[in-house]
This record gives sequence, C-alpha cells and structure tokens, in this order.
Amino acid sequence: MKQLNKAVGLIVAIIALSTFFFGYYAYDVHRKGATINQAITISYQRIHYLLTANTAISTLEAGLDNYLLTGNRQYTAGAPTQTAAIYTALTAAAQPVPEANETSALIHTIIRLVTQQQEIYHQQLQQPRSNIISPQLLQRQQLTDSIHTATNRLLLHTRQQLEQATRQQALYNRYALWTTWAGFITLFLLLCGLLLYVRRIMQFRDAGENTLRSSEARYRQLVEDMQVVMFIIDLGGYFIYANKRVSEMSGYSNKELIDNHASMLLDDATSEQLRVFFSDQHGQGIAQTTQEFQIRTKSGDLKWIEMYTTLDMKNGQIRGFQGIIKDIDENKKMRLEMARLEMIQKETQYRLNAIMDHSPSIIFIKDTNGKYLMINKQFELSTGLSSDMVIGKKDSDLIPGHIADTYAQSDLQVIQGRQSINVVEILPVAGHQRHHLLTKFPLLNNEQQLFGIGGIGMDITDRVIYEKELEGAKQIAEDAKKVQEIFLANMSHEIRTPINGITGMTYLLDKSLLSAEQREYVDTIKDCSQHLLVLIDDILDFSRIRSGKLNLEATCIDLRKIMLHAAYLSQQVAARKGIGFGCDIDPAIPENLIGDPVRIAQVISNLLDNAVKFTSQGSVLLRARLLQETNTTATVFLEVKDTGIGIPPDKLHVIFESFTQSSTATTRKYGGTGLGLAICKELITLHGGKIGVSSVLTEGATFYVEIPFVLPAGQVAPTHLKISDAENSLQGTYLLLAEDNSINQKVAQRILEQAGAAVDIVANGKSVLKQVLEKKYDCILMDIQMPEMDGYQAARLLREMGVKTPIIAITASAIAGEKEKCLRAGMNDYLTKPFTPKDLFHKILFSTGAATPGDSSLPIATGQLPENVLVHFSHIRSLLNNETTFIIETLSAFTEQTPGNCAALQQAATTEQWEEVKFLAHKMKSGVNLVGIPVAASLLATLEKDAMEKQNMHTVQTRIQQLSLLLQQATGEIKAEITRMEQSLSGML
Repeated sequence: MKQLNKAVGLIVAIIALSTFFFGYYAYDVHRKGATINQAITISYQRIHYLLTANTAISTLEAGLDNYLLTGNRQYTAGAPTQTAAIYTALTAAAQPVPEANETSALIHTIIRLVTQQQEIYHQQLQQPRSNIISPQLLQRQQLTDSIHTATNRLLLHTRQQLEQATRQQALYNRYALWTTWAGFITLFLLLCGLLLYVRRIMQFRDAGENTLRSSEARYRQLVEDMQVVMFIIDLGGYFIYANKRVSEMSGYSNKELIDNHASMLLDDATSEQLRVFFSDQHGQGIAQTTQEFQIRTKSGDLKWIEMYTTLDMKNGQIRGFQGIIKDIDENKKMRLEMARLEMIQKETQYRLNAIMDHSPSIIFIKDTNGKYLMINKQFELSTGLSSDMVIGKKDSDLIPGHIADTYAQSDLQVIQGRQSINVVEILPVAGHQRHHLLTKFPLLNNEQQLFGIGGIGMDITDRVIYEKELEGAKQIAEDAKKVQEIFLANMSHEIRTPINGITGMTYLLDKSLLSAEQREYVDTIKDCSQHLLVLIDDILDFSRIRSGKLNLEATCIDLRKIMLHAAYLSQQVAARKGIGFGCDIDPAIPENLIGDPVRIAQVISNLLDNAVKFTSQGSVLLRARLLQETNTTATVFLEVKDTGIGIPPDKLHVIFESFTQSSTATTRKYGGTGLGLAICKELITLHGGKIGVSSVLTEGATFYVEIPFVLPAGQVAPTHLKISDAENSLQGTYLLLAEDNSINQKVAQRILEQAGAAVDIVANGKSVLKQVLEKKYDCILMDIQMPEMDGYQAARLLREMGVKTPIIAITASAIAGEKEKCLRAGMNDYLTKPFTPKDLFHKILFSTGAATPGDSSLPIATGQLPENVLVHFSHIRSLLNNETTFIIETLSAFTEQTPGNCAALQQAATTEQWEEVKFLAHKMKSGVNLVGIPVAASLLATLEKDAMEKQNMHTVQTRIQQLSLLLQQATGEIKAEITRMEQSLSGML
C-alpha cells in the first residue's frame, strides 16, 4: 500500500509540473505572438506612408516639369499641399522607430533629401522659365534619384522585416497549437497510466502472495531435491533439519540424524576440531565459513566433504548453524593425488636441475624466436654469463653480431629441418675464443608442434687446442718425413753415384785380360757392390712401404717358376757352404696366378737367403702346397725350413720388426740391416696374406707364408724376368751425355763407345741446351742433379723449344714418384744408378727405335705360328743375330715400359693432348716394331696419323683400350718366351 501511495503521489506531481510547464509555455507563445503582430502592423503602416510620400514626390516633380515646359502655373498650384503630404507621411513612417537602426537612418536621409529638393524647387519657381536647363535642374534630378533610391531601400528593408515577422508569427501559432495538444495528450496519458499502475499494483500484490506461498513449497522441494546435503543444527551440535540427500552421502537417513549429535559422523579429532571452529564462528559472529574434512559413513568408510556454514539468525539472535555439504571425495582424492604427483614432479625437477647443474655438458633451451628459456651451471661457467644475463635474451643481445648470425643460422636449420644437427660454435670469453661442440635439436609437443630448440654440448676448446697442436705435430712429422725422404734420396744419390763408378769400372776391368788373382779381386768388388745395392734397395723399399707409396703390380705369374728360380740361386750358395738344399712344390698349384712377380720373388729370395745365411750345417727346405682353391682364388702355403742357429723365444714376437735381429752377436757375425723380414711382412700384408715363424734355439727355424692369389679370367702365359747383356747394339748412334760426376762420365763414355755409340759429354743443363742447338743427337742421357741447371728444367726447356729428341733420365734417386716426375718434365724414360750396361743399352734402343725397321709391318711366316699368337719372335731373333741375352734384355725392357706407355697414352687422350698422343704413339710404335707385334704396330700407326690430322677423335679412347688389352696379352707371350729362353740358358750352363 505504501508503494501504491508513493506511485500515486509521484504521478500527481508529474501532472502538476506538466500543467505548469504547458501553461507557462502557452503564455510565452501568446506574448511573443502579440509582439510579432504589432511589428507586422507597424511594417504595413510604414509601407503605406512610404508609398504615399513617394507618390507625392513624383506628383510634385511632374508638376514642376510641366510648369517649366509650358509655363502654366496651374501645374504648381497643388505644390504646398503635396509638400505637406510628403512631410506628414515621412514623419508618420519615422515615429514608430525610435531606435537608431537602419530604418531610422534611411527615413532621416529621405527627409533631408526632400528638404534639399524643396529648396531647389522653390528656387526654380522664382527663376525665369527661359532658363529651363540650369544647374538647379540637374541637381534636382540627382536629388530625386537619391530620394527614390533611398525610398526603395527602405521599402525593401521594411518588406523583409514584414516577411520575417510573418514567418515568426506562423511558427508561434503552430507552437501554440502543438503545445496545447501535447499538454492535453500528456495529461490524458498520465491519468490513464496512473489508473493502470494502480490496477497492476493490486494484481501484483495478489500474485505476490500466491507466488510466495508456492515459492515456499518449491523451495522446500528444491532443498530436498538438491544434489548437496542441506542441514540445520542448533548451538549444541544437534541436527534440527537435514534433507534426504544426507542418506546418499552418509548412509544415514535424515530421520536417523535429526535430534542426534553431529559427532556421530566424525572421529574424535575431527569432532573436537569442528567444535572449536563453530565456537569461534559463534563467538566472533562470522557470517560464513567453509571447511573440508572427512566423515565416517554408516558403513564405516571415510569420505571427504566440503561444508559451507552460515549463522541461523532470527530477530538478531543466533539460533544455530545452517549449511550445505558437498561430496568432494573423488575431487579431493584427485587433488591429493595431483598434489602427490606435483610433489614427485617437483622432486624430479629438482633432481633434473641438480643433474643439469652438475653435468659437465652445456645445456640450454631457447624458444622459436631465439630467446633463452633455461641454461645450466656449465653454460654459465663456459660462457662467463649468468642466468640473469641470459634468460629472456637473444644471442644478438649477448655476443657480437657476426657470431650471433652464425648461431641464428644453425637455429634456423633446426627449425626448418626439424631434426638435430651437430655444430661447433665459437664464443669470445674474456678475450679468448671458446669452442663448443653442440647438438641442437627441435622440441616438439604432443601434437608435434615446434615450441623451442634444445642444445646439449661440451666445451672442446682444450681438444681444439690439442688438435691444433696435434696438427702442428703432424705437420712437423710430415716435414720430418719429407726430410727423411729427401735424406734417403740424397743418401741414395751420394751412395749410388760412387757405386755406379765402381760397378762401371769393374765392368770395364772385367772385360780386360786378367790373371786369376785379379779376376778374384774383381769378383769380390762385384759382390761387395751388389751387397751395397741390396742394402740401399732394402732401405728404399722400407721407406716406400711405410709412406704408402709402394704399389704392387697385378699381372699373371707362374709361382712355381719364380720359386724354382729363387731356389736355384740359393742352392748355388748352399752348395758352396756345404749344406743341403731341398725343394718340394705341390703340382696342384695353378700355373697362372695374379700377383706382383718381383715382390713375390723378393719375399721368397729373402727367406731363402736368411735360411742359407744362418745355417752352417744341415739343410734348407723350400716347401709349397695349395691350401684352398675356388673359382676365383687360390691360397698357397709356403714354408722355408732350416737347421740353423734358430731364434730365441723372447725374440719371436719382434723378429718381423724393422732393424731387428735376434742378437747383436748375430748382426756382427752375419751382417744385415734387420729390414729383410720387416719388408717381407709388409709385402705379404699388401698381398692380403700373413707370415709367421716357429723356432727352437740352436735347432733351426721355420718361416711360413700364406698368400691368397686371384686366378686370371683367361689363360695368359706367366712372366719371369731376367735381362742379359746387349753389346754392340748402338752402332751409329749419336748420344749426348749430361753428367757432372767425372767418374760417371768416364764409365758411361767407355761403355757406350764399346757398344758402338758416339758420345758428347756436358756437365750441366745449360750446356745441354747449347749443345742441342749446335748438333743433332739420337738420344740425350740426362742426369737429374746437376749444377746451374738441373735435368728437369733442361728437359722442360728443350720441349718448349720444340726439340723432340728422346731424353733418358739417369739419376741416383730411387724414391717413389721420381720416374713420374721425370716423365712430367718431358723425358721419355728413366734409369736409376747404378745401372748395368744392358739396362742402358736397352733404354737407348727403345727410346730411339734404332732397332726398328722403317716399315711398321713385319713379314709373317704364314702357317708357322698359331692363329692366336700376337708376337713374332722370329723378327727380333733375326734383328739381334739370335743373341739370347740381348733378346731377353730387349723383351724385358718392352714389358716394363708397355704399361706406363699405355697409361700415358690413355691420359693424353683423356685430356685431349693430341700432340702428346701422336708423340707417344710414335714412340710405342718403335717398340712394338722392334719386338714384333704387327697388329699393335698397325693400330699405333693409325692412332699417330689420326692424332696428327685431328680426325676420328671420337674413337680414340676405344682404340687405346683395345691396344692396352692387346699389349697385355702380348706381354704375357713375351714373358713366357723370356722364361723359356732363361731355362734354355740355365740348361746350357
């Protein structure tokens, strides 16, 4: 009812205020309308007066003009009346305008002009009529125009005011009408609203009472149906009310709980805790509280609940507590479990941090923008940057830009590739560079989305420094190795040069008439020279092996013949010592095997020489048998057994080491360098085999070798090398010898002249250039190490000058790569000191082609040779007068030179050096003509012609490959023939 009274009073007040507002507004509109009506009336009157005055002025002007024209004064009879009318009208128009505005100013201007006009008018009336056109007439007309102009302006201004007043009047009239209607409508609506509001209030009151009654019922039902327990307890802790949900939570029905104490659901500790809690809430008047605790259900189970409690108040007095209980058992247990897991995670994180901080590795994590998220202690120690300085920063904020750019590039590589990378990053720390070996890897979430970059690494600065030191040491070692090679080359040169003189003089002396005693002396000198050469060769072979520059030849060999040849030589020595010598070779060993004949012979000879050397009584036995044979390989077991001095047990494990012998006494008694067995082991290892020894001191030793050989794809005749002398074969040859050693000059000159050659001698490369320009030579024998200009430079200059004369390098250097160096300088062949005359003759013959007929085709005895035979030996026998030794020497030289010539020809064709192809083809053609291989000679002649004319270039490579295969097969036939001739010579001996 109070609300109704307030609403009615408010509406009445609004009606009163509206009535007052509309009344006042109507009065104001009426007042302003009356003012505007008055202004309109005045404007109409002013217009009337102005028109009257204007008419009177026009009439007065017309009368005066007629008078002046006609002289009739009747036209001016009404002038006084018209003048009075003008002044009366102007005075009336000016009276309602007391303010000094534009209207008043115009009226006063018109009165002033009219007054001046009247003065001129009276003056003209008093003058004679004859003077019609006078200055007064013109002045009067100007005044008349001014009066009309001012009058028109005033009329225009007045009309404008009238129009404005008329518009305002119409506007205020509309305002008055709208205001009247708005007032009536507003009052009507307010009265209607008041009546409706009163009615609605009455309806709301009735509905509210009904709603309140139904709400109480619904509230009670809601309380019963809620998913939470609601209760009321008194101050003593006894239940007054509990909804039905309490049975689902506790197992007790609400009837069982009402009038019972709440402690029936609690253990003693919790009950006491809640008693104190509720006492504090009651005593302090705390309106609302929340507690979590466990209750014991009717079945005895413990369950976590959350209790929200408020004070139960009535008339300001606390009657008890009312509250809501929620079952949070699962949620609470989940939270406890999560708390437990979180604690475990924190412990794990603590352990992880401890591991990271104590890890010797650098560990960091960045986000995808390159900002550091985490670093460990080792990162701080290695970089000198604390975590406060690094976290949240980029590399560009911490280190110079160019280094940061390098880091960013590797980060970008991880992001784009999404895979780990290994990088070495350099960081300036305290003026020094620190090297970090890092593994950077992408960090992906469960959805395989990249969220960062991880890095694990270590500070490898010490290792880098060590590697640099190691590299420096390696360089020092390599330099020392080069020094060693240079030393070996120089030593070889210095030793071989005098030995060359000794062997040369011995050769010349051996050709002269000698007594038996002198012959013995010469033989001793020859043996000593040969021994020195063996020592030098052992040292050089060992050097080549250790430097990895010893390359094995892979050719077809007859292992049985190699063993028999080595056994034959050792048997001769054993016979002179009076000891027995036996040879047992398994006939099942294949006749053809692939291997290096020289190195296999070297191993067998070395083992047999040692056995013979260290055996003073008893015997030496060479045994060979086939261990295993497949379609492609054959493994051969060799055994050399002696009854000599034996090897101490403590020396068996070092016997194959370099410069090692069983004792110093052995070295003094038997000599040697201790390199023989070391070289044997290295050579066998290079062949893929193994070598061992067993021995009983004073009873002898047994060396055994196991070598896997590759079987050749086809049947090719094996090789066995032996070169004999070839004297009197240089008849008519003109030679130039470049040698700075006087002894070697004499020896070489004597040997060459005995072979029928004419020889000029110079001491350096400059003299060679001068001599070649003055004379033409068939061949130049060039020493390498000479004063002023060495042999390399002289050879290059000769080739640049266009000199095609064959050049044979004669040097005391026998280190690996020396021959290739000479060939690159433009020389045609290579010969090491000390050389035998047969070697020198053979080189000269092959280089000059002196033994080759002019026609490249050779006559073939039809029907005398098998169809598959390539080499016509009848030609070379006829050419060399069947001198078997010289034939063997020539054929051996051909087999030695052919592989190198084929390789050089192949290289020249590959690099399209056609002049070199032409030169090599011509050079090889001489050799094959000499030996007697017409098919190869024809092929070489075609290559030479095509290279010279630059035609058929697209088939050159194919033809060279055919030539290589052809010469390889021919070489097999030549080696077989050499073996046959050597056996024939042995039988004759």
